[in-house]
Order: sequence, then structure tokens, then C-alpha cells
Amino acid sequence: MSSVSRLLRILAAAALLVPVLAASQQFDCRGDCDGDGMVDEEDLRLGIEALFDPEPGVLCDALLGGDESRATAADVLAAVRQSGDECPVVEPPMIAPLAVYRTYPEFPIELPIVAEDPRGPLVYEADDLPEGASLDAQTGVFRWLPRQDQVGPFYIPIRVTNQADPPATAERTLALRVAPQNGCSATPDCDPATGCTNTLPPLDQPCCTAGSAQPRVAEVIADCPEGGVLMVGRNVHSGFGRLHHCDRIRLSGATQAGVVVRVNLAARCVNTRQFLLVDSRLETATGVYIDRRNVDVIVLTRTDTGFLQYPNLSLGTRDTSMALNDQEANLTITLREPFEGGIELTETVRVILGHDLLPDLPDSF
Repeated sequence: MSSVSRLLRILAAAALLVPVLAASQQFDCRGDCDGDGMVDEEDLRLGIEALFDPEPGVLCDALLGGDESRATAADVLAAVRQSGDECPVVEPPMIAPLAVYRTYPEFPIELPIVAEDPRGPLVYEADDLPEGASLDAQTGVFRWLPRQDQVGPFYIPIRVTNQADPPATAERTLALRVAPQNGCSATPDCDPATGCTNTLPPLDQPCCTAGSAQPRVAEVIADCPEGGVLMVGRNVHSGFGRLHHCDRIRLSGATQAGVVVRVNLAARCVNTRQFLLVDSRLETATGVYIDRRNVDVIVLTRTDTGFLQYPNLSLGTRDTSMALNDQEANLTITLREPFEGGIELTETVRVILGHDLLPDLPDSF
């Protein structure tokens, strides 16, 4: 379309709009088609073309008022009246970052979703809540008492809407992990507003007599740094094989120097472009058999699982006999960036040591 044709159409449109010039007095910025915060000649051009020759995918949504399916003369009039004016910026509410919430079945959740906005009361909404869960529309408190059959990762989009004209909405995803319990997680420390932490019992109090907790629950993937996590696996043939409390791990290659524990590492929210330091510790009720600090240096590899991984890290122990067979041990791995203020992730898992061959564990990232 030539510039002359465009000008003729603009003039024709202006002639049509003059009789209704007084019909719209409210500055609503419907004419800001390109979203640059100002109604200018480019917006008028787009608006006139949408009025006279609308095409799918071309219609300027910023012109539409209410539930109309196409621009009208009144819509373009708003753009004409506002030409050269700056549009008021409608900011959405500010929702505070949500840390990953970790808990167990039968522990109550009363998590406040914190949001701020100067325009008065806010409205909180969520779709697809787990069965039995609720979100208070006025206070933003998320409440839930997970049942024993409701383990797993949960991702709940939370929407917060203000009282602006038109209203603006912000959204964040609440990430929860409801994990099953066994003897090694029997007495967690839980706060309804922040979730649960678990301290393993002393090593002289075996907690694996009932075996590993089932089912295996995938880790929660969340924004960094809140979603930072380190996992330890053991698989040899395929997959990662994340270790859970009371899983068995093999002591292999017995020599005069001792036996070896081989582990896989997976992590989120750490740097993949530099060397990372690994500290490792293996302790039983009778002593410390691995204590390696600032010794192992690795580089993680990006994979399609959503986690950075390092396979088959060999950790030599101080044991040269069969004394560790069938003992419970705390295996602690720390992964850290080698500079001040760098990210540091730690994972401790209660394992059962043994010399026997083991089948691969199922993957449950």
C-alpha cells in the first residue's frame, strides 16, 4: 500500500470519526498497537488498516474494546485522541519469590503467598489444585494436608490480580515435593509456612530395618537459585539411579589400599563452564572411611533430564577388609563453586554398604 493510499484512508477515517469525537473521554491507551508506551503515527496506521482491511494475524489487539472481534470507529477514535500522548504504565503486582516447599504426607501446609501492590486489595487464584488443597482468594494463604497417596512433585500456578483499570495480573509457580517417609525420616522438623527438614538419626541407631522408602518421588524443578539441588546416584549400566535413604551401594575393587565407592552426581543451578570442587565423606557408627576435601575436581555435563551430571566418580575408602559389609553409613557429597560467594550444594543419604553386585535403580529425577 502506497503512502498516498494510506494518507487517504487516514483522512477518510478521520472524517468518519469527527461526529463521534466527544463519545470517548477516557484515556485508555487502546491505540498503542506496538506497545512502546505512546500512541504515534505508526499506531494510527496500524489502527486504520485494521479498521478498513482486517486480516487474520494483522488486527491490532490494543485497539479492541471489550469482547469485540475487530476494531471499530470508536476504537480508532481513541487512538486519534491519544496521538502523541504517553500511555499510563499498569504494573502487575509484585509476588515474592517462592522457595521450593518440601514436606511429607499428613503434615499440614499453610503457606502464605506474599504479594504487594499499591492499588488496594489483591485477588489470588489457582487452577488444578491437588485434591483437598485450597487458596484463600483474599489472603493468599495456600492450605493442604497431603494424604499418604498424594506423594510426588506438584507445580501449582498462582495468579495475583490488582485493582488497576484494566486489572493487571502476575503469576508464579508454587513447586512442592511431597516425599514418602521411612525409618530414616520418621521425625522431621516441619513448619506449615516453610515446609519440612529432616535430620538423620545417629549412626548407632540403625534406621533401615524397614528398607527403602517407596515410591520414588522425582525432584522438583524450580527457578534458580531456589531450585538448586544436588543428587547422588549409583547406576552402572544405564540411567542415573538416584540414591534414597536405605538403598544399597557397592564397595568394589578391594585392594591393599582399600575399596572404592562409585557414585553419579546430578545438580541444578550451578555453573557448567568451570571446574567444581567435590567434598565427600562416608561415615559409619565405627568410624570415618572417606574424608576427601578439595581433592576431586569435576566439570558437569548438560543432559536432557534438566540436570547437569557427572558419572562414575570413584571415591577410595580406608577399609581393606570386609568390616563395612552390611553396615549403615551416611554418604555426604558437597559440590561447590571455587570462589568466594559461589553456590554450594550438599546431599546426605543413609546407605547400606555391601560387596555384592547390585541391579540398577530406577531413574526418578
